[in-house]
Amino acid sequence: MATAFSDIQPDEYTPSEQHPQHGVIIGGPAARAKRIEYGILLSSMVLGSLGALYWTIFHATGWVEWSAFLFGFALINMGVGIGYHRYFTHRAFEAGPKMRLAIGIMAQMACQASVLKWAADHRRHHAFADASAMCTAPMSTVTARICQNGKGSVSPISAGCSTTRHRT
Repeated sequence: MATAFSDIQPDEYTPSEQHPQHGVIIGGPAARAKRIEYGILLSSMVLGSLGALYWTIFHATGWVEWSAFLFGFALINMGVGIGYHRYFTHRAFEAGPKMRLAIGIMAQMACQASVLKWAADHRRHHAFADASAMCTAPMSTVTARICQNGKGSVSPISAGCSTTRHRT
């Protein structure tokens, strides 16, 4: 997966439209690579969920499987909520090196991104969160138009935009 857009977005590429918020990518190779990355991640989550559902239906499950599932679910969600969001992004509390390592490992188990990338993306999100029709991901030109003017037949939520104020 691409981690630096400069690696895949040629210097001579100029989008047909400029987004009013710096850093939002509209179209081009970088946006296409991000759509492919998101497609692979979504497909793996769907296939994993279907595999787990199949296993649950056709195999006996006991307290070990269910407790492991609940423990993993709680651990990963605490890693994202406490680790990625509260500690690494907002620095809402202080932690020693061992606790930072434990929180980072719990967060990484979610397979959402590296700690640095997640925190940087979320800080960028908060930089523009109070603006109306804030868009949160690289998009196509159509999605960008929906986000910019807040009009269209597609719901802004399903288009990857947020028209509500976000305070956390």
